Amino acid sequence: MSILKKDKCEKEVHYIMTQKTPWYMWIKLAVGASLILFIFGGVFMSAGNLESEINIYKGGLKENYLNSDFLQNEAYDQLATKIGYLDLKGTIMSQSTQNSLFAEQVISPENVIPQLKMFMNNDEITAVVLRINSPGGAMGPSEMIADYIKILSKEKPVYVYSDDLLASGGYLIAAPATKIFTHKSALVGSIGVITQFVNAENLLEDKLGIEIQTFKGGKYKDIGNPARSMNEEEENLIQEMIDLSYDKFISWVADNRNMSYENVENLATGWIYLGEQGISNGLVDGNGLFEEFVEMMKGDLEINQEIQFVTYELPKTFLEELFGSEFISTKFMKSPLSQLEQMYLPSGIYYLWR
Repeated sequence: MSILKKDKCEKEVHYIMTQKTPWYMWIKLAVGASLILFIFGGVFMSAGNLESEINIYKGGLKENYLNSDFLQNEAYDQLATKIGYLDLKGTIMSQSTQNSLFAEQVISPENVIPQLKMFMNNDEITAVVLRINSPGGAMGPSEMIADYIKILSKEKPVYVYSDDLLASGGYLIAAPATKIFTHKSALVGSIGVITQFVNAENLLEDKLGIEIQTFKGGKYKDIGNPARSMNEEEENLIQEMIDLSYDKFISWVADNRNMSYENVENLATGWIYLGEQGISNGLVDGNGLFEEFVEMMKGDLEINQEIQFVTYELPKTFLEELFGSEFISTKFMKSPLSQLEQMYLPSGIYYLWR
């Protein structure tokens, strides 16, 4: 190689090595790193889901003991009366977001039912407390949880306490309890059923010039299609389903609360009542702070000794172990239902207070 060519190569290498990295390259690197973290995060969450399912089916839920002040890591007290305790917060939905990064707290059958079964099968547990704060949610999951609570209540006394919201599907799952207590200012009731469909026909055709063509097999297959209005026959079909669900809700409350159908029907306007109103209309058995509720329950059950709450903890995902469950459930995006319900509900029938 000639001296001239060698000098030229050295200058080119020096030029390349001394140039600053362009700003758009840093953006590409950041995006790439984010994708890698997202992919590996999904792998960890999937592993967490699998672990949860395996442990639940094996009955491998972690058992915790707490005193009446909810002090963590209490040792097992052989002399104390054991009371099962389950905290139910959020919207009732079919799919669990227990192991999802982008979700708020929800109540789902797959998380609740295994814990109810553990309470039922533990002979040391004499009664169960369900602390419910929920606006309700999807009809099917609400009824599934309510059915299991009714089964449990036939085996052991079940007490419900709510200090905030016990509405619609939240009240549905509370109804089979032995007794229901709330704070005097808690919101109770909202017995009713709702479904919604969006009609964007005018927007699509008149404003945007979009026409959607639908091919179907089955006369009613595209009921609720947002690209067209429903006809009277279709509206009647949907209302009939809503009426049947509404009647079922009223009958459930009447049967489990020992109230007449007519009495519950008069209350079932979809509206809510204060906890103190709930005592006079029959939806609630007593008011008070949680500590007062515990004393009332002990009197009911004739317990003269200390009580110890027993809880069952679902296995945590990698991200929950890393950041904590409360951080994940409150700092990131809310569930699809929470966002969409501000405008309209996704397809389905709901026992939900809005």
